[in-house]
Amino acid sequence: MVPCNDISDCADSSSSGVCSGTCKCAPGYRWTYYYNKCLLPNDGVSSCNSIDDCLDQGEHATCDSNNKCNCKICSWKSGDIKCCSRNDGSGCIGNTFCFDYINGGCSLPNCVCYTNYVWDATDIICKGTNDLNAGCTSVMLCHDSSDRALCNGYCTCKSDCVYDSTTMFCRAPCSGVYTCASSDHCIATTNGGCNSDYCSCNLGYGWKFNFCLAYNDGTKTCSSTANCYDQTAPFAACASGKCICNGGSVWSPITHSCLRPNDGTASCTSLSDCDDSSPAAVCITNCNCASRYRWSAPNLRCLASNSGAYSCSADIDCWDRAAGGCMGGVCTCNAHNLWVPASFSCKCAPGSSSPTESGNCVLCSRGSYQSEMGATSCTACIAGTYSSSLGSTNAASCLPCPAGKYSSAGASSCTDCHSGTYTAQSRSSACISCDPGRYQPSSGQAACIDCPAGTYQDGSGKSSCADCPAGTYNSLTWSTAPTYCLSCPCGTYGLSAGLSECTKCTPGTYNPNLGMTSSSSCQSCPTNTYAATEASCSCTPCPQRSSSPPGAVLCSCSLGAYYDASQSVEYCPGTVFLTISDSLLRTLCCLLRGSSQLHIVYHRCNADQCGGLRLQRWVLLLL
Repeated sequence: MVPCNDISDCADSSSSGVCSGTCKCAPGYRWTYYYNKCLLPNDGVSSCNSIDDCLDQGEHATCDSNNKCNCKICSWKSGDIKCCSRNDGSGCIGNTFCFDYINGGCSLPNCVCYTNYVWDATDIICKGTNDLNAGCTSVMLCHDSSDRALCNGYCTCKSDCVYDSTTMFCRAPCSGVYTCASSDHCIATTNGGCNSDYCSCNLGYGWKFNFCLAYNDGTKTCSSTANCYDQTAPFAACASGKCICNGGSVWSPITHSCLRPNDGTASCTSLSDCDDSSPAAVCITNCNCASRYRWSAPNLRCLASNSGAYSCSADIDCWDRAAGGCMGGVCTCNAHNLWVPASFSCKCAPGSSSPTESGNCVLCSRGSYQSEMGATSCTACIAGTYSSSLGSTNAASCLPCPAGKYSSAGASSCTDCHSGTYTAQSRSSACISCDPGRYQPSSGQAACIDCPAGTYQDGSGKSSCADCPAGTYNSLTWSTAPTYCLSCPCGTYGLSAGLSECTKCTPGTYNPNLGMTSSSSCQSCPTNTYAATEASCSCTPCPQRSSSPPGAVLCSCSLGAYYDASQSVEYCPGTVFLTISDSLLRTLCCLLRGSSQLHIVYHRCNADQCGGLRLQRWVLLLL
């Protein structure tokens, strides 16, 4: 590095150079002693005005039409700071003018790769062929660097793959393990090839003996057993032009072989002839499962019942895995399930159900029950009954609703009859509206109440009765219409609503009108009239020779007058009248009773008793 104080101290004092304590090239530029200046690389990115701005100004270099330092038909090699010809037959004048001059060089007049190497245009390098003739330090330096290839000091193919000298690629078996871009990368091309980017056999075929052979499922043609995947006699054969299984054996898509299932259909001489030769299996003339085990074709083994009596290590050991499994080291059923030997399955226990028969049994909800096993639904309690318990197992759990309550089907509790309704019976599914003339103000009642006197109700299902309006009354109960409210008669009035009887006008007053609502409607009898009783519709005029003040209960006789036999008031002519007090008169009455010298005159007003005579105002008559 050359020290500097400013850019003028540097060999390249143009904008391509900088002075930062030492002379350097500006970012993106590189120093070249050949031109003694900072220039741009021919990488197709750096901008230029002419070739003089570029590091390589030789015959392979250019400042292209886009004003970029670039190479013509070759590639930029930054390590050598020059444009080099590709080793694909491009021209050269020496090895160093070739991009790869390690595994290739200049074989005048062209750049080529050496024997056992192939030009890779993507990586711009000569790569070794995979035939164990080209050395390598990494599989990426081999012509075939896929998962089919291997570098063990030399480029080669993996042990189960083969080298194709024509395509110079490794061919892989059609086992579905190795990737591929075309069928040229796979060994078999008949009934197999590059499927979905993997070397594999076509559907219905399997890789065996370096061929794609037909499975023995009876769907693929054959000319001999050699065309079949399973060639084991006597259980596998090519019959009627199809690869099949014989002797009671069946094709297993899991093991890809003809197997004798332990379902009692295939003969055997020993347990080893059977698919399942474990302690769960037996050979008694035919391959079968031991007691309380059952053959599972999908699993190709005998599986234990879920009775809770057989040990297991995983769910796969148990027969019913939808409604049970391996729990606590034994095959058993899920919660709310029971093992049913007859159906060799777990079923929902009484009091539970599973709508989908999936084994996920749930307890019957409140308001329902189930007495059967394996049910898909629970039975609702009938209307008029209820059940508050989960998992009920019989209809007896549905209890009757008491009087005053009701329920619909499937109820978990009874509902009170609302006001205005009732039910007198238990097990009611609905309430009854109170009849007209009756009511019920409370809920949950077993009967309605008669409307009391002074009220009525003309509708059904009511919680109260209507009062008769003021000025009317009703002395009856259970009245069903407002017409039962009668107007207060004359001589009475109805001050408020809801009366069973009207209030009577007091003696000395009267009311000639109907339906009055105020005590003021009772008027005082006018002067010289009277009303001796309550509830008078009118006042009675006082007789002649008698009088009364307003509001009188009785009239008073004039002095010297008396009532005659016709009830008229008459004066005694020519007599002298002395008024004597009642107490004195009583005494005189008793002393002079029967005397012909004394006449006692009486009238009916304000009656009193003395010696059996009705008296009121006494008058002595002097004869």
